[in-house]
Order: sequence, then C-alpha cells, then structure tokens
Amino acid sequence: RAMAVVSVLRNAGADVEMIVAGPDQDPVYAAEVRALTNGRMAEHVLVSVGVGPAIEQGIGLMGKGGETIIVGMPPSGVTTTFDPSWIAADSQRIVGSKMGSAQVPVDIPQLVGLYRGAGNCRSYHAPLQREY
Repeated sequence: RAMAVVSVLRNAGADVEMIVAGPDQDPVYAAEVRALTNGRMAEHVLVSVGVGPAIEQGIGLMGKGGETIIVGMPPSGVTTTFDPSWIAADSQRIVGSKMGSAQVPVDIPQLVGLYRGAGNCRSYHAPLQREY
C-alpha cells in the first residue's frame, strides 16, 4: 500500500516522498528531510495516519512557508502539542479535512441510493491537478 501512495505522490509532482513510521524516529526523519532539502525542510507534509504523534511529527518536518495536510483524522478528543509561535513565525499552515466538505445528512443517503441503484451510477477518473 505504501508504494501505491508513493506512486500517487510522484504523479502529483512530489520530488521526494518519505513513508514515516514512529515518533521514536523523529530526529532521524528530521535529519533526513533537512539533508534532502538543503536545510529548508518540507514544503508539504501529508499525514495520513490518524494519531496525535504522527500529526506532531508532520508539523515538525515543515519548513518556512510549509503546509501540513492532515487527512487521517484521529478520533474526536485526541489532542496534539505544538508551539503556535513557530507556526506563525515561519508562515506555516496546518490544514485538515474530515470527510472533506461532505454534508453527511444529505450525502450519505445519496451515496446509499446510488449504491442500491448501481445501474444509474456513473463513475470516471480525473487526473490530479497541480496548483501553481
């Protein structure tokens, strides 16, 4: 599964991908990102594991003007710790998405209806677009 993620990231324009596992490796990964980016750290960090330490780790890998995108959401009530003054000083962003822009009371019944009447359902694949 990790290789599929790397493939998607490469196709979306990523220069370097790292599959990071375990907060015990924070210094190792930070040093590797620092070396790969000539000290700039990561422009974009995608956190797909819904646990607090992974989110903290992602935030720690951002460079100036960087962005951490949290797509793997932890359960409600999980908290993380980071220094907001560093986020502000380095013009960084933390972005999260819990079911995207879904409107659960509307969208879920609609999806169930599409599933039940699969003959009326259309699907297509669209390429990922890079933002400039």
